[in-house]
Amino acid sequence: MWNLNHFIIIFLLFLIFNNEALATSTNQPNLSTTAVWDRNGITIANRSIVGDYPRVIFVDINNTIYVTNQGKILIWHNDSINPTKIMPVNFSSSMGLFVTLNGNIYVNDGLFSGQVKRWTLKTNTSDIVMNVYSSCYSLFVDINDNLYCSIHMYNRVVKRDLTSSSMETITVAGTGRPGYESNELENPRGIFVDTNFDLYVADCFNNRVQLFQLGETNAITVAGQGSVDSALVLYCPNDIILDSDKYLWILEQTNFRIVREGPYGFRCIIGCYRQGSQSNRLDSSFTFGMNGFGNIFVADVGNHRVQKFQLIKITPAVPFNQPRFCQTATWNRYAITIANQSIVGKDPTVMFVDTKNTIYGANYEKSEILIWHNDSLTPTKIISGNFSHPSSLFVTLNGDIYIDDGDVGNQVKRLKSNTNTFDNVMNVYSSCYGLFVDINDNLYCSMLYHHQVVKRDLNSPSMEMITVAGTGTKGFNFSELNGPLGIFVDINLDIFVADCSNHRIQLFQSGEKNAKIIVGFDFALSLVKDISLSYPSHVILDSDKYLFIVDRANSRIVGDGPHGFRCLVGCDKESIQSNQLNLLTTVSFDTFGNMFVVNQVMNRFLKFQFFENSCTSPFNQPKFCAKPVWDRIGKTFTTEITLGINPTAIFINEKNSIYAINREKKQILIWHKNSTDPSMIISTDFYNISSLFVSLNDDIYIDNGVNGRVKKWISKRNTFVNAMNVFSPCVSLFVDRNDYLYCSMSNFHQIIKIYMHERAMTWIAVAGTGEAGFTSLDLDHPYGIFVDLKFDLYVADCGNNRIQRYLSGNINGITEVGSTSARHTLALSCPTEVTLDYQGFLFIVNSNNHRILRSGSNGIHCIIGCHHSGSTSTQLLFPFNIAFDSFGNLFAVDSGTNRILKFQYLKNSCDMSSMIKWTNLSTLTKNSPMYSQDCDWQSFYYDAFQVKVPENRYYTIRSNAKIDTYGYLYENEFDPLNPTENLLLKDDDGGYNGQFKFEIPLYNDMIYILLVTTFTPITVGDIEINIFGLKNVTIKRLTTSVIIQSTYSSELTTNSAKYCRDYKKPNYYYETLEINVKKTGSYVLWSKSEIDTYGYLYKDDFDPLQPFGNLITQHNGKCNQGQLKFFIDIEANTKYILVVTTYYSNTTGNFTIFISGENNVTVQYFGMYLIQYLRTYMKINILDSKQRSCSIGDRCHFYTTTIGLPLDDILRGEIQPNATLSTQLVSIQISAGLTILMFIGGLVNSIFSYLTFKNREVRQVGCGLYLYASSITSLLTISMFLVNFWFAVLTQINVSTSFSILHGGCIIIEPILKLFLNCDTWLNACIAIERAIQVLKGIHFNRNKSKRVARWIIFILPFCIMVSLIHEPLHRNMFEYKTETIKAYVNKTESDSIDVIKSEKNKRLIETIYQSTTDRHVYGVSFVILLLFNNTILLFYFFILLFHLLLIYFRLYLLFLEVHDKNQ
Repeated sequence: MWNLNHFIIIFLLFLIFNNEALATSTNQPNLSTTAVWDRNGITIANRSIVGDYPRVIFVDINNTIYVTNQGKILIWHNDSINPTKIMPVNFSSSMGLFVTLNGNIYVNDGLFSGQVKRWTLKTNTSDIVMNVYSSCYSLFVDINDNLYCSIHMYNRVVKRDLTSSSMETITVAGTGRPGYESNELENPRGIFVDTNFDLYVADCFNNRVQLFQLGETNAITVAGQGSVDSALVLYCPNDIILDSDKYLWILEQTNFRIVREGPYGFRCIIGCYRQGSQSNRLDSSFTFGMNGFGNIFVADVGNHRVQKFQLIKITPAVPFNQPRFCQTATWNRYAITIANQSIVGKDPTVMFVDTKNTIYGANYEKSEILIWHNDSLTPTKIISGNFSHPSSLFVTLNGDIYIDDGDVGNQVKRLKSNTNTFDNVMNVYSSCYGLFVDINDNLYCSMLYHHQVVKRDLNSPSMEMITVAGTGTKGFNFSELNGPLGIFVDINLDIFVADCSNHRIQLFQSGEKNAKIIVGFDFALSLVKDISLSYPSHVILDSDKYLFIVDRANSRIVGDGPHGFRCLVGCDKESIQSNQLNLLTTVSFDTFGNMFVVNQVMNRFLKFQFFENSCTSPFNQPKFCAKPVWDRIGKTFTTEITLGINPTAIFINEKNSIYAINREKKQILIWHKNSTDPSMIISTDFYNISSLFVSLNDDIYIDNGVNGRVKKWISKRNTFVNAMNVFSPCVSLFVDRNDYLYCSMSNFHQIIKIYMHERAMTWIAVAGTGEAGFTSLDLDHPYGIFVDLKFDLYVADCGNNRIQRYLSGNINGITEVGSTSARHTLALSCPTEVTLDYQGFLFIVNSNNHRILRSGSNGIHCIIGCHHSGSTSTQLLFPFNIAFDSFGNLFAVDSGTNRILKFQYLKNSCDMSSMIKWTNLSTLTKNSPMYSQDCDWQSFYYDAFQVKVPENRYYTIRSNAKIDTYGYLYENEFDPLNPTENLLLKDDDGGYNGQFKFEIPLYNDMIYILLVTTFTPITVGDIEINIFGLKNVTIKRLTTSVIIQSTYSSELTTNSAKYCRDYKKPNYYYETLEINVKKTGSYVLWSKSEIDTYGYLYKDDFDPLQPFGNLITQHNGKCNQGQLKFFIDIEANTKYILVVTTYYSNTTGNFTIFISGENNVTVQYFGMYLIQYLRTYMKINILDSKQRSCSIGDRCHFYTTTIGLPLDDILRGEIQPNATLSTQLVSIQISAGLTILMFIGGLVNSIFSYLTFKNREVRQVGCGLYLYASSITSLLTISMFLVNFWFAVLTQINVSTSFSILHGGCIIIEPILKLFLNCDTWLNACIAIERAIQVLKGIHFNRNKSKRVARWIIFILPFCIMVSLIHEPLHRNMFEYKTETIKAYVNKTESDSIDVIKSEKNKRLIETIYQSTTDRHVYGVSFVILLLFNNTILLFYFFILLFHLLLIYFRLYLLFLEVHDKNQ
């Protein structure tokens, strides 16, 4: 039985196997950047062992050494002195050797045989693994078992997949011809491939090292000629290695040395004394390697030996302190004075702190050396000496004190600790403004006025000095200095010089005369490098080789770090105490990291205390990998129930406690680690809280700007105190590492800050003018703010749609991100938050675009909410704020949905240890499908692939072709007729040589469509597609070649059928085609024509009077040059109807229909097969039916009108043509009767009304006139209704009515009916209005005036109504529809003699066709409704007229009462 132990054993074995599979077989030790090697090598094998000219050495991870020697391989195991194994390989060339983890040896045998062979140690046999056409100077096998060969004589690097059965090689670097361009090599030699499959090539004859990133054929020069580091000059680099920190190690054949890269560039570590046979020199070395202990082994070809250079494990002790600081190290801005003028005298310049924290200084007025032991407040020892105005001082480990006496005595004196006496150790001709003793007891002196640095060997009896920096004359070239002051020599004997009057720090590497500018002004480039300096006076290094510089004229101390230089002390120009730091001279550290500074003008020594807690941040700034990915599906952390509406604030501290605000309930919500509900709720009385910030001690700064305050909640006392006075709400708060509290006042377009330890609470404006604007000085509704380690301020400038950066102390902003940015040009829409991660990359809440962005080495990318806004788990709606927990998970405040979402950081997405490459060849030919990229008149061939990824991570997708390619990436699906829909990303030249390249996070819950096309239209060619990921990607080709199965050509003429296809105009010619396929599948239908075509596709049947019935899809020619096109799945044994019409009305022309698909397709005129059958076999005459219709306005009315239908349309579906009224439907007969009755009643009513209101006495007021006119309009209305009804009935019964009569009735009758009806309605309205006025005015009602007004209204009213109806006769039209329904008239004299009629099938067919001649031919969406509700509509009209009659009767009754009252 299997138990837990079995599973554990298997799991451990899997881990061991997996780790081994991902490891490299070369040693890449993790060594300190200050590591030192013994410069005298040990010969482990001489000529007698390795023979002449040993060219190749290889050291594997087991520290086994392999050396080639004249057809043999010598092997040393376990630090053996002599070779433990000799393999007679018998190869033709002694170049090229590589050993893999399993012990297989790959050797170059290409000089004569053109092969690379693999030797298996276990069987001692070989096989051929690569065929080459020349010798391989260097071999390398990457972690994916790809074998690389640098063919130096043919200027290229090739590789072959060892896991493939194919022996084919591909070129990965170089073109085959010598050259200096980025894609060319000249005599490439050593190669190295890292775990990201980036290829490094020692380009010997070009004196450079080239980096070919994965998939790129254009290289980046990382060292040597053409690189950024111009100080390094290479001569034929021959071999290269990368260490674990990705620093380069380069062996130069012609420079006879090994150089190593570090934070400040390259330095020589081996063979730094030119060519020679001594133990510290090399002669034409070819290769080198390192063992696991960091020792270096070199094949010293010219000296016929193998040398070992040992790593000096014990770092040489130094007499001064070099603390290791975190990147956020901060010092108290207020210094402690440890000695004033009474002790140090006037104009002190020197101070030194040793490793015992003993402080040394000098009082030049009294010629005294002052010493403080054990934190004493006063000097514990004072040594008098015969020196004048010392400018520098240095103390060695043995306690000897070196002090400058060059101003008068032209000497450097030493006070010996054992004898307590002075002696002269260096003769100088100027003051030494900098003294230093290196680990080899060399004494250095920087002579300000002679513009050079000299040194003397203290172990030598000679007092001779040699110049190590500067030429003796001032200048600004790399070899020159101008007033050098402080100097520092590291354990590698590299010299750092404060080149004061050149405003820069120079690095002179050991033995080099030309310096490298580390920081400051670069005269060669006329720009400031990293940070601007003004007369720097001193420089020291910490344990990580980061610089600390006294920026003398700027009265500050600046320090270097992982993110560059930043100000440490004296940074606040606004401070009233800044003048106290004028003219600083030197800086030193004690073992605790406290900073000691000489303040020359104020005549004192100062101590700035190091804040130990400054290495802990109150919030999380995770360190992400180069290509981080977050789960795009967010988990709802909390909702509106807890947060309330419109949440804006969130803060997560280093303990992962989450802070938020409920603005409605005025509460601070706190979730402690892993809690789902708030662990603590703090109630406040603050209205409309916008922001909060939490300090390391859990104090909470919270906005109460509505009341003019920022409050501080003291956690230990559970009380609020005032922290800042403001005059506007603070939409964002921030506390920097110097305890400045920042407030973003959006309403006043300004950022202010205060120093929290000042009682006055005086704020300072640090960004914005207080007025909205768009210049570099202005802000417009700023929101989120962030202050980095350099105290640079980042502002989310919402109103200007940009991210602004304000350098410390500068009020002019730099646009970091935005449409006007020089760095990240991107259109933002009201960014509301900005924050930085550990590496200094930006995270931006782009609120109005509903997404979160991140900057990276390759620009700005969307990471959250990248596809539309909304309330789903993958969408955001007006997000406002973000924060990170310590695991890198991102929390977003989504204000639009009143929730906080948590997006998990996918750490496995950073694993790039074993990339897998998927390759496919896409061939674009003239049979490839085509589309229009920009929906214009240009067409492009394309190929489409469906891509599914196994896990969420970054993937690289690129092309490789001889043609200029273009790539598009879609989500879910791609529609060639709408190429912008679902588009995720597109790229043209992201790769090399006109090739597209995507580096993008893909998610395993999405389907992606990769579209491969070209930059230029109608271009064909082969395109290789490569996709790189950690696991296999599922790829499926979606496109097939265009195989035309059927074509159909025809013409639309003025005799073609017409119909209303766009609801606007009825005059569209069309033709219908029936399509049938034999095999179900995907098909493409398209047209070619000189006219713009429009297509509709139906299933089973098509009726022009019901254009939506059975409709499957339609296309108007968009994105296909005005031609219809369909991509559709068609089923076998199913009838499809294609309607070909035009985009514009009344257009005619030729067209051709093409159909491409999987099998044969038949296309024929719809109904033609039946017509031919009936005419040929059934002797049936086939006629096309015609349907006449009246159209009103600018729309085909029968599709849109409902109750307002004209009578001809109401009755059309009910009336049977060519039949008497007695045989019509009951509904028609009832309608006719009701119409006559209504006419008679209306006629009687109108006559009596006319007679009544003809009397002048009745027309004493305006109402009488209105009623008199209404009696006339009522008669006309009912009369026109009768005419309209019978015109519609009779013309539809008599189908032979002429077109002119129908057209006249269409234009005249109904508009006149509407005119009279509207007149009658308005007259009734006038009566009601006048009655209301009469009631309001009572006895003051003016009857004469009402009569005058009534006359004018009665006169003007018909004209106004006619104007409102004038469009009807102008836009009414009479047209005919030619339907595809077939009328069949059977010739009875012939039908009886046709045998085929006897068939029941044909009989049913004839009956069906004949029946269609008696059925109605009017169909449509609205008519379907009409047939169901026509009786209701008729009743509606009846009751409307009846209502009018009742109103008239009621008015008559009222009038009779009024007359009766008057007669009484």
